[in-house]
Amino acid sequence: MHEPTQPNQALPCVNVLDIRPSRKSSAIADLTIEIQTKCGTITIADCRILRNRQNQTWMAMPSYPVPTSGRDFKYEQTVLLSKELRRAVDDAALAGFEKWDAARNKAVVQS
Repeated sequence: MHEPTQPNQALPCVNVLDIRPSRKSSAIADLTIEIQTKCGTITIADCRILRNRQNQTWMAMPSYPVPTSGRDFKYEQTVLLSKELRRAVDDAALAGFEKWDAARNKAVVQS
């Protein structure tokens, strides 16, 4: 769907496979990421693009709730990446989202 990015020769190639509007009200979009390594391909589904109060977009990795006390809970990440690989995934995801969002907004203006 989108061109792969490889910001550092030592890091695997990261590609955004799919971006779609989110069904969750807290997220802007859902996406699937592919990481190509020497050992094979890793596909991470259920990533989300969110917007904070400062209007900045960011990517959240898949997570699951863990009860802490009473009705309280915290979210734990399902996938843990090195700092460098996480940066490469974030960069690819946000670049892919920006292209997707621009194309979507252009289509709305034209209709």
